[in-house]
Amino acid sequence: MITEYVQTGRQELPQGFRSSTVAKSYGNFVNSLWNLGVAITSAGASRNQQPARDSTEDGSEPSRREHSDDAPIGSLDSSTSNFAASVFQRARHETESMAGNSWECHDCNKTFSKKSTLSHHRRIHQMDGLFECTVCTKKFTRRDHLNRHIRVHTGEKPFECAVCNKKFNQASNLLSHLRTHTWEKPFECTVCNKKFSSTQGLRNHLGNHTGEKLFACADCNRKFNHAGNLRSHLRTHTGQKPFECAVCNKKFNHAGNLRTHLRTHTGEKPFECTVCNKRFNETGSLRKHLRTHTGEKPFECTVCNKKFSETGSLQIHLRTHTGEKPFECTVCNKTFNQAVNLRSHLRTHTGEKPAECTVCNKKLSSLQSLGSHLNTHTGAKPFECSVCNKKFRSAPGLRRHLKTHTGERPYECSVCNKMFGQAGHLRNHLRTHTGERPLSLGKKPLSKLT
Repeated sequence: MITEYVQTGRQELPQGFRSSTVAKSYGNFVNSLWNLGVAITSAGASRNQQPARDSTEDGSEPSRREHSDDAPIGSLDSSTSNFAASVFQRARHETESMAGNSWECHDCNKTFSKKSTLSHHRRIHQMDGLFECTVCTKKFTRRDHLNRHIRVHTGEKPFECAVCNKKFNQASNLLSHLRTHTWEKPFECTVCNKKFSSTQGLRNHLGNHTGEKLFACADCNRKFNHAGNLRSHLRTHTGQKPFECAVCNKKFNHAGNLRTHLRTHTGEKPFECTVCNKRFNETGSLRKHLRTHTGEKPFECTVCNKKFSETGSLQIHLRTHTGEKPFECTVCNKTFNQAVNLRSHLRTHTGEKPAECTVCNKKLSSLQSLGSHLNTHTGAKPFECSVCNKKFRSAPGLRRHLKTHTGERPYECSVCNKMFGQAGHLRNHLRTHTGERPLSLGKKPLSKLT
């Protein structure tokens, strides 16, 4: 088709090229091909002619053979004809791509923008002309794809980041990585306009809109929108941890987790906050931190509509509605809804007090307790009751106070079933059953004051 247009010099757009977005580009493109075709044809024609004389017998200038619209490509010599054919072949590919033409595989109905790409794809179905890996026998349709795959076995990583010196086995992976430094996100979701730094991230995200999850776990039937996510998930069933730290031999089930862990040894913190310049060793920590500047709280409780800046905080909050307490003390079997609360509780058994006040050197069992204690020196009362505006030095003090407004009494006596709003009140009440009187005034026991 392009050959016809170049030879005949027709300038009107063929079918499929009439959209305004490609008309101008195609017109310029055809003009260029026309001029190139004229030059090639004229050059070939002049070589096929006899050498021109300086003048005719009557002394007039010799007539020159002008280019005709009907001059056939076949009139060129072989080298010029081959060159012209390559130009036309390239033109066909370019213009078909511009017009949005597609080539469809009859076996799987997958479409391609170029016929050459379809030809490579067809080898997958035909199973001929494939390049096979000598290590794992995996087959590829192109030799360069095989060469790239072999680096998985050799560990070769020839592409190095100029910023942090991290190395990669593919140039495309290096390009994606560089965007973590530049924050460039050139790939945009056409549904919600969210942007991503890689095509893979965009493809994974699109599954959230389509709901398409083609990769199912055979053990728990959980489905994933990407094969890589399924492979990582399967390790939760097998317990496989193939990624080992060369420093402390700790093992991980995902390469990304190992990379993040290695920074605890190197002290590397490549992710910097653009507001306060604080640095982090992983992008997730930086994203959470940025919300302290923006005030964004994208995670909302479906029960009470309270919002949180982190998904982990929402999960912990949901336990206040469900009553779930998955963390149990191995000494006294007391349960907690947060791991940090269990760790603090365990110190009541061990006597450990790792947090020390810099003002009075008092030692406390947790950083939370230290924070509340420091308020006794500064006089600060940052926790305010939303009902009566009374202020407290600590969050537990505010929570205890709120029960006076709600009438909530979650602590029940196991002897007489009497209910109390605070655990301390229940402990004091239990002594009425046991007869225990551990408190004293001065040097006299309470039993002597009756």
